[in-house]
Amino acid sequence: MNKILAITLLISSLLFAACEKASEERWINERNEIRSFLEQAGIDYYEDPEAGYFLYFLQEPDTLKDQPDISSTLELRYKGQIWQGATFYNSFDSSAADMLPLSGTIPGFQLASQKMYVGSQAVFILPSRLAYGEQGLAPDIPGHSILSFELSLEEVHVHF
Repeated sequence: MNKILAITLLISSLLFAACEKASEERWINERNEIRSFLEQAGIDYYEDPEAGYFLYFLQEPDTLKDQPDISSTLELRYKGQIWQGATFYNSFDSSAADMLPLSGTIPGFQLASQKMYVGSQAVFILPSRLAYGEQGLAPDIPGHSILSFELSLEEVHVHF
């Protein structure tokens, strides 16, 4: 292997490792920031230990039936916002609920929604890597944005 190629590969691997370390540090910092906020606010929350999303219920369901899975289409109302910031979507004021195929949503929304039942209302807080990551979603969601979703689950349509 020539020396220039070897040096290029070494530099590339060092840059990749530095980016991975920065990404992991961002992930840890975001989770700590969210956890600290929820604890200071006295909110009883669930934190998924592996995936890293946060969820708390505003309204528990009347019954524990009709829970979505990844193949479900959800009939819901929801508000999405930059955590502690601007709202980028709100269907609570709409006359009709949204129909949303769960498999077409961001990873954190997919995971947290599956913890709900019809009739429940919850808030999800998603670290950026479970949302739109470093790229964001122009024009409303900058890269590295922590997102929160308030969601009221009205119906679950299961597909086989």
